[in-house]
Amino acid sequence: MIKSSDGSRWRVDRHIPVALLLALAGQTVGGFWWAATVSANIAAMESRVAKLENNTSLTIAQGNQLAAVDAKMTATQDSIKEIKSMVMGMMGTRMLPLKDGR
Repeated sequence: MIKSSDGSRWRVDRHIPVALLLALAGQTVGGFWWAATVSANIAAMESRVAKLENNTSLTIAQGNQLAAVDAKMTATQDSIKEIKSMVMGMMGTRMLPLKDGR
């Protein structure tokens, strides 16, 4: 056993202050409250991550669709240029300029 400075031995008895019991109870309740809050925050963040992952896959799909539309538009513009040159060749120099000057 450990002796104190006055020579008496340390001992454990049944006299525990009420303030100590209240402090321990308060810390325990606070710990459970903190754990519940952290758990709720994690659940909310997991939900947000799932939504963002869904939005990312939709964005990728939209990008692919946009690329396909762009390719079709380029092909259409090339076809229009080809048709225009064919018409100009058939009409020769008799072609009148369009209203916008082309």
